[in-house]
Amino acid sequence: MSRATVIILSPDRQVLAYSLYDGTNDWQTHRLWASQDEAWAKWDTDKRPKCSCKGDPCIVQSTYGGVVEWEGRICRACMVLTEGFGDSPMFPKPSPEWP
Repeated sequence: MSRATVIILSPDRQVLAYSLYDGTNDWQTHRLWASQDEAWAKWDTDKRPKCSCKGDPCIVQSTYGGVVEWEGRICRACMVLTEGFGDSPMFPKPSPEWP
């Protein structure tokens, strides 16, 4: 199993949240956590939250196989990415059924 930390940054590059990428299954968690430790501990236990917010601009930075960045949107109230999946060939858009 190959996993890596995903860091969610504000446009001025302040850390906002963390996520994980699972290289074995080629998916990234929708849910975000306040710390890397929490993300690693809970990545496979939390269901994707319902969120209809547009969110604020952010930078999604992956450490999988090097550092890759792309633009996304974060809803801080729901702690979820609202955009930023599928914008990089490394992270395909997850299925709506995926928890």
